[in-house]
Amino acid sequence: MTRERAKELAPIIKAYGDGAEIEFLNSDNEWDSAGAMGCPFRDGTEYRIKPELKKRPMTRGEVIYRLTEPHCVIRFGKEEYFPVGIDLDQECVDNPVNLESLMEYLDGYTYAIIDKHGDPIDGWHKFEVEE
Repeated sequence: MTRERAKELAPIIKAYGDGAEIEFLNSDNEWDSAGAMGCPFRDGTEYRIKPELKKRPMTRGEVIYRLTEPHCVIRFGKEEYFPVGIDLDQECVDNPVNLESLMEYLDGYTYAIIDKHGDPIDGWHKFEVEE
């Protein structure tokens, strides 16, 4: 390893030592986790610190899409939840004012797709999207 290569990798190696997840550019030109390799930091391989996903609030269209999925429920707080039935879905789609008033308060709401027993299939989610 040359000194130039060592200088290039120094911040990545430091981040790896501090617990950050490191990725390498694989032969398909896609970023892949270097954790399985034990991060050997080979010459000729490009590395980076895995970027953190950023979250943003859902758009009106994304909220409508989620609320109109079959078996979608929303809840506020830990105890109280209520089904988003077809009437509420249609009312929200047909009357944007109702959806807009709901979207003003989405910070406190979560949604889930539930199974036939009423349990969330993959947990409760905030009305936000990771990018």
